[in-house]
Amino acid sequence: STTTTYYVDASFDGCTTLTRTGVTATINTIPTITGTTDGARCGAGTVTLGATASAGTINWYAAASGGSSLGTGTSFTTPGISSTTTYYVDATSNGCTTPTRTAVNANVYPLYNIVDDISICEGDSYKGHTTSGTYVENLLTVHGCDSTVTTNLTVNPMYDIVDDISICEGDSYKGYTETGTYVENLLTVNGCDSIVTTNLTVNPV
Repeated sequence: STTTTYYVDASFDGCTTLTRTGVTATINTIPTITGTTDGARCGAGTVTLGATASAGTINWYAAASGGSSLGTGTSFTTPGISSTTTYYVDATSNGCTTPTRTAVNANVYPLYNIVDDISICEGDSYKGHTTSGTYVENLLTVHGCDSTVTTNLTVNPMYDIVDDISICEGDSYKGYTETGTYVENLLTVNGCDSIVTTNLTVNPV
């Protein structure tokens, strides 16, 4: 398990070399990956990753086994990527290579551009807005990435209609045949409460 020196001599017809010659069996230490640093960005592009090793040269790969090295060194910049991608590292020293590769993640967090079409009824509010219009919010995601939410807000009216109606005795209006005030609570086509008040006068014949 450690470097050891052995010795040899030669014998022939009863004669032996005067001294033995040393032969060293060198045991090289297999390197290890001692640390990795994931990278991250918002939206598509390149990501810089990092790794350290106990000794030797660090090699970067796109797969956990096989394939050609993409680069060497403690730092590696990926090609342009649009989604989170895992890369792998090993280390080689004196002809010895780590037995397995270590994963390093290049995280790509999304940017959002959301458009909401919202309708409310007059008298209500949405995110504090009470009038029709387009409202833009610039926000940060949990990963600190800029995102935009655009709200196209439509405020639908509520109606309060008063009708003064006269009919002749014997006729009817909306089923009513007597003088009086009649109130109807209705919903508009957009689902907003509306009131129609009818002041009905029934004139004698």
